[in-house]
Amino acid sequence: MVDRLLELPTVIGCLIVMGIAVMVGLVTYLGSYRLLFNRRSEEQADATRAIFLAIGLLVGLFLSLTFANVVVELNTIKRSVEREAITISELHHKLQRFDSSQADLIQTLLITYTQAAIENDWPALANDRLSDQTEHLLRQLELAILDLEPTNVVQEKSWDRLITDVDRIADYRLSRLEQALAHPPFFLIVVCCGFFLTMVCLGIHPPARSLIVLIALYMTFVGLIIYLILAFSDPFQGVPGIDPAPLEYVLQQMQTEDPPTPQAW
Repeated sequence: MVDRLLELPTVIGCLIVMGIAVMVGLVTYLGSYRLLFNRRSEEQADATRAIFLAIGLLVGLFLSLTFANVVVELNTIKRSVEREAITISELHHKLQRFDSSQADLIQTLLITYTQAAIENDWPALANDRLSDQTEHLLRQLELAILDLEPTNVVQEKSWDRLITDVDRIADYRLSRLEQALAHPPFFLIVVCCGFFLTMVCLGIHPPARSLIVLIALYMTFVGLIIYLILAFSDPFQGVPGIDPAPLEYVLQQMQTEDPPTPQAW
C-alpha cells in the first residue's frame, strides 16, 4: 500500500494521506465525545486533560525522533552515492598508470558500468531491486582488474588499490538496495497510535466549529509529516528522489577525458 501511495504524484499522495489523517482524527474525536464523554463529570474531565497533555508530549517527541531518524538515513545514502562516484573517479585515474591495452579496456568497461548504474539501477531501485545487467558489468570489471598484470612497483601498489576500490563500489551499490528495501520506521506505528489516543482524549470537549477546524488543521499537518516520513523511508521514489547526479558528473568527466597515455616510471 505504501509503495502504491509513493508511486502517485507527490501532491496527490500527500493530499490522500492528509485527507485520511483529517478523517480519522475527526471521526475519532466525534465518536469519543458521543460514546465516552457525553455525560462526563468534572473529575473525569480534569483527569482526561492531564492524560491528553502527557500523550501529546510523548507523541510530539516520538514524531520528532522518527522524522529526524529518516532524515539522517536519507543524508547517509546521499553521501554513499557521492563516495561511490568519488571511488569510480579514483579507479579511473589509477588505471591511467597502466600503459596497456588491457587497462584501456577496463577504463571503457568502467564507463559502461557507470552508465548502466545510472540508466538501469536507479529505475530498478524504485521497484526495490537492482539491475542484473549492471551486476554483470561489475563482475566483468572485477575479473578484468584481477587479470591486469602490473609491470613495476608503482603499478603493483596501484593494482592492490584497484581491487579495494572495486570492492567498495560493490558495497556502495548494495547499500542503495538495502535502503530501498527498508521499511517505514516502527516508531511511526507508535506515533499513529498516539495521535489516535490524543483524539480520544480530546473528546472531553464538546464539538464546536472552531474546535473542529483546529482539529482538521492539526491532523492536516500530522498527515503531511507522516507522508514525508514514508517518502524519506524510500528515497528512490517519492519526495526526496535521490538522483544519480554525482555519478552523472563522474561519467561526463570520464567520457570527456583524453585517452590515457603511457607513463614512464
